[in-house]
Formats: sequence, structure tokens, C-alpha cells
Amino acid sequence: MNDSKELQMCEHGVDLMYVCDDCTRKYIQAKNIKSTKLRVGVELVGDGYFKRGFRMFQENVHKNAVDRGWHDDTVDPGDKRTLLLEDGTSLALIHAVVSEALVALRRGNLPSEHIPEFSGVEEEIADIVIRCMDMSAKRGYRLAEAIVAKHAFNKNRPYRHENKLI
Repeated sequence: MNDSKELQMCEHGVDLMYVCDDCTRKYIQAKNIKSTKLRVGVELVGDGYFKRGFRMFQENVHKNAVDRGWHDDTVDPGDKRTLLLEDGTSLALIHAVVSEALVALRRGNLPSEHIPEFSGVEEEIADIVIRCMDMSAKRGYRLAEAIVAKHAFNKNRPYRHENKLI
């Protein structure tokens, strides 16, 4: 990832980390894709569209974490507040947010205190995804590709494979 790269825009002035509806329609017409679901890019243009958008957003999420000091390599050993996000720590923090989602659910899934247009569970699941994106970007993991591959694998599994109850 090149942190110094300039913001890239489509021809309609939309930041390329987002999906421009006009560009999506143009792509659909150019590829002669037949669908009425113009809002869902993944269904319209396939896995490549999802992976491209996901990777771009993942880079933005990681850059934000770096800019906020979560990946500083210079640590003052006397500063007990400093915590580098190594793999084990990253996974533990992801697990902590999963627990926060459960707490929000158990408390009635009320509106989030930080983003009140979403429920507490929605906020925490978003935080889980953000932490996964950040860790994957830092380590060079191909998270978007892994999601697509895992989904394809799951589509071929039998109903409740291995006789699982839940």
C-alpha cells in the first residue's frame, strides 16, 4: 500500500473507494449484463467487483488505523498505554468486539451510542469487519479473495454438514 498516493476519482467525481451508481450502470451496459438489481454490484458484475471495492476500502481502513497511531513502530517501553497490534493482539481484540456485539444483543440491541442510525449489534459487527480489514491489510492477507473462495466452498456444502444442530 502506498500511503502517499492521491485520492482517485471516477469520471463523475466519486472517490473510487465508493461505488458510483453512474459508473456501475455504464459497466453493466458495456458488459450487456441483464439484471434489474442495479443497486447490488456483487450480483451485477460478479466477484471481481466485490473484491476490487473491498480491497480499496480495506486500504482506507488500514490507512486510518495507521494515521490514528495503532501501528506505530516506535514504542516507549515506559508507556503502558501503548499496545502494538500484533497478530495475537489483533485476534484478541476482534474477539473482544464479538463479545461486545453479544452484550449489545443481550441488552435489547438498542441504537448505537456512536452511530444512532444503526443498532448496537450492527455497530459492533462493523467494528469486527474493520478490525479484520486492518489486520489483513497490515499482513498482506487477501481477505476479499478469501471471502469469495470461502463463500463458493460453503455453497457446495451439504445441508447442515456433519449433522450439526446449529
